[in-house]
Amino acid sequence: MALVQKTHDLEGKLMQDSIEKSKLKDVIDAHVKSLAEYRTKVAGLVEIEVGLRKQLLDREREKLSLSKALVDCQLEHSTVLEALEKDKFDVTTKLLNAENDLLELQMREEHHDTQLRAAQDAATAAVADKKELAIEFVALKANFVAVNKSLQAQSAKAQQLSVELLTLVNQKAKLAALKSILLDVEAHQVQFEKTAQQQAQAQHAQVLAFKQEAEEEMARRQTCSDLPEDLDAWSREAAAESHASDVERRRVAAKVDACTQELRLQVEKNLQAAETFKGILSGKERDLAAVRSQLDAALAARDQLQQQNDRLVQDKSNDKTKDEMKRMQDVLVAQLQELKMQLQPLKQDGKATPTGMDDAHELRAQVRKLEDKLRSAQTTHMQAVEATERRCAELTTKAIMLEEEVLGLKNLLKTTTKKHRERVLELTRE
Repeated sequence: MALVQKTHDLEGKLMQDSIEKSKLKDVIDAHVKSLAEYRTKVAGLVEIEVGLRKQLLDREREKLSLSKALVDCQLEHSTVLEALEKDKFDVTTKLLNAENDLLELQMREEHHDTQLRAAQDAATAAVADKKELAIEFVALKANFVAVNKSLQAQSAKAQQLSVELLTLVNQKAKLAALKSILLDVEAHQVQFEKTAQQQAQAQHAQVLAFKQEAEEEMARRQTCSDLPEDLDAWSREAAAESHASDVERRRVAAKVDACTQELRLQVEKNLQAAETFKGILSGKERDLAAVRSQLDAALAARDQLQQQNDRLVQDKSNDKTKDEMKRMQDVLVAQLQELKMQLQPLKQDGKATPTGMDDAHELRAQVRKLEDKLRSAQTTHMQAVEATERRCAELTTKAIMLEEEVLGLKNLLKTTTKKHRERVLELTRE
């Protein structure tokens, strides 16, 4: 009975061992299937990653081609604008020359008309009298010489005006000319003050002479009582003339002082305006240079980032992906070998340990980490590229605005210098 019971126990143990072995075999098959599925998934992810990298490279190539096309369009636009400006300048010069030629032709026609009329008048008058003909011929000759001189002077003046107009169109407003004009104004002012002072001194000397003569006449009148009574009237006239000369001298001196004061104020205002415009222009030019340097730095940074991106994409597509794939394959092979080594003693001892699921979870976690790293690298790179592009656009707009402001200030300086010259000419004429 004991042997039968023992055999039954052994049979039960064998049955239990066979059941456990079948369960372990099912578990191993499930793990093998899951590993095969994970392999297929990893291969699919790798293919997807390679496709995404290819798409990224295509997008970068398209972006580079678009930027190149944009630069070519800008260069073509600038060349077209330069050609248009050159054509416009040539057309304006031709138009001015044509206008000058037309004016000269009109003047010549008028001159010929006047000559023809004068000749007709002279011919009708010559029939009457030879003497009048000779006189009129001399007068006509003198008129012809005067008209020819005036014509030559007007043609020279027209040519000079055309040359000055072209030089004014082409030249830039410089502060050296303004300073020279101011020095000339000061020289004219000093000369005007000297002449006014000399005139005032001469008038004062004349008044003193008149006073001295009046005093002498009064003394003669007191000493000589037999002089005529006309001396009183003469002395009164001399006193009135001296008073009038004093009033005139004071008026001239006041006018000279007012003119000098006005000239000094105008010169000081023009100097202050020139200094302020000079400071503003220098500041704007410094700002423009700083903005251009920032723009160059931003463009260099963008090019550097693009080169780094291309290098990283190439390195990732060639070396890093291969290393990652090899490492993943080695890890998977090592984990499979560990599972096999763990299953062999389990088959012998009849015990099992559920470590395959943990390894599968670890593999999934590693795959997710790799995907997150790739996504974060791509997002950071795209953000850096977008930030550099935005900075470049801002710097270009700022540079354009500063150039427009500098042009406006230069035009304002030209207008102020022109007004100052006109004012100085008016004052010198007065």
